[in-house]
Amino acid sequence: MLLFRRTTPSYLQCTYHMNWRSSIMKALGYLQHATRRNVSSKEVQPSEYFISSNEPLGEFLRYSKFFATTLPGLEFLAAQELLSLRRMGVQIEAVEEGGVQFSGVDLEGLLKCHLHIGTVSHIYLRAGDPFVATNMSELVRKVSKMDFWGEYILIEPPLQDNESGLQSNPILFDIRVKTVKSKLYHTKGIAERVERGILDSLGIDHAAYYTMKSNNSGEKNVGSVSVLVRIVKNIVQISVDTSCTPLHRRGYRLQTGKAPLREDLAYALLYCQGWNRFGYNTLIDPMCGSGTIIIEAAAMTVGLPPGRLRTAPLRHSKLWRPNLWDDILKSTIDEARNTREINTKNCPYIIGSDRDAGVVVAAKENAKRAGVDDMIEISNCSISSNPWFSNPNYTALDGCVLVATNPPFGRRISKISNGRNNFIHPLLPLYQTLGKYPQRGASSGRRIVQLSLIAHDFRLARKTGIDDPLKLLFATSHGGLNVGAFTTGPLSSKMLTTHGLH
Repeated sequence: MLLFRRTTPSYLQCTYHMNWRSSIMKALGYLQHATRRNVSSKEVQPSEYFISSNEPLGEFLRYSKFFATTLPGLEFLAAQELLSLRRMGVQIEAVEEGGVQFSGVDLEGLLKCHLHIGTVSHIYLRAGDPFVATNMSELVRKVSKMDFWGEYILIEPPLQDNESGLQSNPILFDIRVKTVKSKLYHTKGIAERVERGILDSLGIDHAAYYTMKSNNSGEKNVGSVSVLVRIVKNIVQISVDTSCTPLHRRGYRLQTGKAPLREDLAYALLYCQGWNRFGYNTLIDPMCGSGTIIIEAAAMTVGLPPGRLRTAPLRHSKLWRPNLWDDILKSTIDEARNTREINTKNCPYIIGSDRDAGVVVAAKENAKRAGVDDMIEISNCSISSNPWFSNPNYTALDGCVLVATNPPFGRRISKISNGRNNFIHPLLPLYQTLGKYPQRGASSGRRIVQLSLIAHDFRLARKTGIDDPLKLLFATSHGGLNVGAFTTGPLSSKMLTTHGLH
């Protein structure tokens, strides 16, 4: 049964985020207040790559609007992350369902958005203002008259591969269409007309383009510009994806288990819980799978940005600056390396375990690719055999402990009858074990134990048996299922003082 809806039921409301609508309204009110002040010239220092507002591209960026898309329910987190980049000129304009609209960034600020924000899936650049179109010919005409395409798209001379006969750097357009309550409703026809309008605007021969597109179909060397067309009540808004790859794909997770957790969801769980902001000494994931949660936690600890393994964004555009991207990345990595060296003795323990030997090997390889393998301890064992859970007197991990995990949802497993017309969920013993051992660990030593998990069935999550009731952090979707992130409560200064840990 799907327990989470876009508007959170009353029994899931909590003091942290009552539901996604109230969260967004609170975030928007805070952001509007915070961004009213003007950013002084001292806060935004132009670099050698800074595009002056007197140049055509500078004017282009100055008046451009961007939309950062997220999974439903993560909008307020993306807004908070964007607000942290306001020194780069970021101005939040609106927090909407599905993302955040912002403006005011220069090229360096836009690249830093791609590098540092961990809860965003894509960053779209608005291709001009919305316009009205009620028929296909009107759509083609208005798209072809847009100045945006000539200002943004970089047309490179094609290079011919003598062996295969394919062009090694063709530029193609990937058009995706969403239409709601409009006279234009045939998505494939709309995509074809928009593509035709773009080609007319750029002066590209149609026959040559479609021949090249046919010859290069399915080839890995083909770079495409992703264009999103959204038509609502005959109003057309066209946007271009500035990301070469979806931002939730970090680049380190080349090996996975059966049902891997998206990287941005793991990041959001840790971000909401206050990891790296409060005084946690240890993070434990007793069902780590391919290691997504523990790898994201290790990267957050030393300041490694989520986009460090991706290539430079804005490919096939006149804003593409791979050298600037490399310089920003190098500076950020050097700063993270210095942080790691300075805080070597104070870095928290990050421990992962899983009973599947195959995914343990995958987790270690993923951690190595992410550059955090020296910060993580991964072992092949069950929850009950985890060294900290099995030994309540294990004093090496005293302090503030966060148990963060993504247990199985059990959608592919049938419920078991107990013979009394009652059905028992086969994962019930697993969830009870998940609540039992952290409580045992908290009963000994100077420890505070917080449990955070992502679950599909809230009734099942409540049966962990922990003393503190689970509270909702956010509700979203994952793998076609409605899921929620739950916690026993983030740390506070009062809790630390009470336990003598502050």
